[in-house]
Amino acid sequence: MNKQQMIEELKNVINILEVKIGNGLETETLREIVDDLQLGNKAIISDIVRWNKERLLDKQEFKLRVEIVNILEELIEMTGCESNEARKGAEILYDQYFRNYVYTDTECVDAFADIIVFATGSLLKLGYNPECVMREVIKEINSRSGKIVDGKFIKDKSSEAQAKWHKADFTKCKTKIKNIENRYIRGM
Repeated sequence: MNKQQMIEELKNVINILEVKIGNGLETETLREIVDDLQLGNKAIISDIVRWNKERLLDKQEFKLRVEIVNILEELIEMTGCESNEARKGAEILYDQYFRNYVYTDTECVDAFADIIVFATGSLLKLGYNPECVMREVIKEINSRSGKIVDGKFIKDKSSEAQAKWHKADFTKCKTKIKNIENRYIRGM
């Protein structure tokens, strides 16, 4: 059986399941598997590239400060800090620790690629399937509208826009049953 025949067979299985169990989690998961088979291993990265291009983020001038502040902001938000405060904190950290350094393209590429590797490993350690997590993130960011401000996509927070937002459901991305919710305390 070749790849195309396998895809067709999986589509038939999905159609049978839809009739028998409705349009629930199992069917969605199988659809994602078929989508991944059709797109190959590049599916997740291709979706992220497409998202950036659709919002013309790839046309923005590369500014190391903007990129590092964006990453730091996301890390600070993980602590429960509000977005505006996280942004301010990220800018302060950049100014304190990164401002006076000059980086080559190779150093930047290596660092950003390493961040992807470490983030993927962190998701695995938390007991999540990184590809499933990224599919959920892509669904969420694709549901948002907004504009570019200082090299960053700022989502439209109007009630009309928020009504269209998809909220990522990471529960279906769990690969292990772990009770980790209370394990991460500041400073530990």
